[in-house]
Amino acid sequence: MKWIEISNERPKPQEQLLVLISNRVASVVKFNGFNFTDDGLDVDDVTHWCYLPEIPILKRELLREG
Repeated sequence: MKWIEISNERPKPQEQLLVLISNRVASVVKFNGFNFTDDGLDVDDVTHWCYLPEIPILKRELLREG
């Protein structure tokens, strides 16, 4: 997972992201192409962001499929 400063690069629109707010608080939000939002409300003071990692597949899910 690589943190990217918002001043260096913007994420792709409509992606769900992990962001740092004021360099202290982590939150999962979406980027609408202009603003970071959480349930439609703007999230201010985003300093860094990164894409969420893929969710691991649990062993019991593999057993059900097999």
